[in-house]
Amino acid sequence: MSCDAHCNNPDNKVKSRAQAPTENTPLLASSSRSDSLTETPSITARSNRRLRSKLLRVFLFSLSFTVLLFVTITLLAWSYAARVSSIPAEELVSKAVVFRYPSHIDVTRAEQGIIWLQVQGKLGVDAGSILGVRRSHEADGFFTNIWKALGRWGIRCVGKVTVHLSPVHVTPKYDLSSVLASVYIADLDVPLNPDPPSDKSWLSDVTINLAVEPTSNTSAILQFMQDSWSRGHIDVRTNLDAVSIRGGGLYQRDWRNMLHVTMTKLQVPLGFKSAPPFSVPV
Repeated sequence: MSCDAHCNNPDNKVKSRAQAPTENTPLLASSSRSDSLTETPSITARSNRRLRSKLLRVFLFSLSFTVLLFVTITLLAWSYAARVSSIPAEELVSKAVVFRYPSHIDVTRAEQGIIWLQVQGKLGVDAGSILGVRRSHEADGFFTNIWKALGRWGIRCVGKVTVHLSPVHVTPKYDLSSVLASVYIADLDVPLNPDPPSDKSWLSDVTINLAVEPTSNTSAILQFMQDSWSRGHIDVRTNLDAVSIRGGGLYQRDWRNMLHVTMTKLQVPLGFKSAPPFSVPV
């Protein structure tokens, strides 16, 4: 067979085309692979951008809500503190602190002219009256009701306070220069009530440990007793250099301890009925 016959054979031509790839074949394959590789990172990048955008919106919303809540609580606390600071300390103690007469008094020891006592009674603080958040029989406005409700909720959250008293000096009401006794009271828990009822059922049982140091001036005590019996009433005044009030119970260590108030130079009058008057020989 001649060379011309071999070259003009159709079969040979088909085989020759199949074996020799055209210019477009490898380029199309390469382009397809390139598109598939670049498409996946593009989708991933868009997903990451959407995720970052969502996280940023959540973060900004949370931050704005936290700042707004903090500002609201700060303003409320400032308004409550301003109200309390405007009330004289004597009026604050006499109207808000309710103490029922002792139900039991134990003398634990006595030495060197000092008597240690353990007094059991009922005690409570009408914190709602102090802050002005008690429920009113009159119709309050919408925002006033919210303000009062938040105040009552805050009092319930605090629950009680720890009171530290400086030495209490007891003097006759008519003669503040004559000290009848000095009383040292241990730190005690004082329960708070945001909206107590009119009766005394809301008071809590308390045990107060204290030490009493009577004056060595017996003539002053005898004169005071004579005046009290003749009047049928015991009128004294308690004088304190400072009273420190801290949020939370005596052994609580939490956020309540950040609430702290100190009052100085307190004078609180106290009055009790004595026996019917009679003449006391001098």
